[in-house]
Amino acid sequence: MKKLLLLLPFLVLFGCEEKDNRTKCQRENIGYIAFKNDTDDAYDIWIDNKHYKQQPANSYTTYFQEFSAGKVYYVKAVQVSGYVFKPSVYNYKITLNQCDEKWVIIE
Repeated sequence: MKKLLLLLPFLVLFGCEEKDNRTKCQRENIGYIAFKNDTDDAYDIWIDNKHYKQQPANSYTTYFQEFSAGKVYYVKAVQVSGYVFKPSVYNYKITLNQCDEKWVIIE
C-alpha cells in the first residue's frame, strides 16, 4: 500500500497527459498565403518592403506558405519583364488571421 501511495504522484504527473487536438495553424498561430500569376510576365513579390520571391509567368504556388497570424501584410507585385515604359505594379493589403488561407492573384 505504501508503494502505491509513493507512485501515485508520478502516475498523476506523467500518466495522464492530455492530447492537443488543435490543428497546426491553431497551435502555431499561423495563416497561409498562396501566389498566382495569370499574366505572361514574371513578377517580383515584396512583402512588407522585403523581397520575398519571383513569381514566374502563368504560374501558381502549389502549396499555401505559412505566415504569422494576427497581422496585416502589405504585398507588392512588380512586373519584371515585358513592359515598354514602366512596369505594372499591384498592391495588396492582406489581413491574415489564424488558419486563414488567402490568395494573391496577379491578373
